Amino acid sequence: MNNHASGFSIIDVLSYLRNPHYTTPERRSLLSNAKYMLWSYIMCAIGILIAGCVILTIDYSIVTYLHIDSIYQQIRSTNTGVREAFGSYAFVVVVFVVPILEELIFRLPLDLRRGSIALGVTLLFFRFVNGGLLVADFSKFFYWLGVALSIFLFAVVYILLPKGFLSDIQTKYFKYWYYFIVLAFGLVHISNIKHIEFNYILFYPLFVMPQIIMSIFISNIRMKRGFVWGIALHALINGISFIL
Repeated sequence: MNNHASGFSIIDVLSYLRNPHYTTPERRSLLSNAKYMLWSYIMCAIGILIAGCVILTIDYSIVTYLHIDSIYQQIRSTNTGVREAFGSYAFVVVVFVVPILEELIFRLPLDLRRGSIALGVTLLFFRFVNGGLLVADFSKFFYWLGVALSIFLFAVVYILLPKGFLSDIQTKYFKYWYYFIVLAFGLVHISNIKHIEFNYILFYPLFVMPQIIMSIFISNIRMKRGFVWGIALHALINGISFIL
């Protein structure tokens, strides 16, 4: 599918995925960028729907034949828990706060700047040691320990990451960095599964196919149109999913 007004083409998206390379975002009009984002959403939604059908089939099979708890239902339960935890603020958190934080972690480092990578690594580290970026208990020692360790980690990564190494990645090995970012975004969502059983660990990546598809389209628009449009597409996906 090719939309000349926006410059979007699913063939171009797949071609870039096959051979990603470092590029600076194109300078386009607001309307052109908005159309590109809309077409990206439509193609992404189709991909997610197909992935959803595959996931439901796999989930039914493992529940029926392996007699384990539904992985799909565990993920749904986690998503429902987020709504309950934030109450009336859930829409704002899911549609605005989460996309910004996740894009800072995963898509900002695609610019291969030391500060961007240090920030992404730090936020991801704090997410896991603190049990979430939006969890705060100022009265607990371990919360402040996590903050201190995160600040220290930022400084270490920023200081020790060689500029020459980043330059080599940009010119020679960018595709591997790009693939790492695309997959990491999806795989980190395995943490949404409440009960991880290592005997079935190979099944779990299949259940984050929607997030990997999201990551493909968000990473594409981030490189083609800029970081802000990656956030916007992420917010659009989350917003419509939240409403539905």
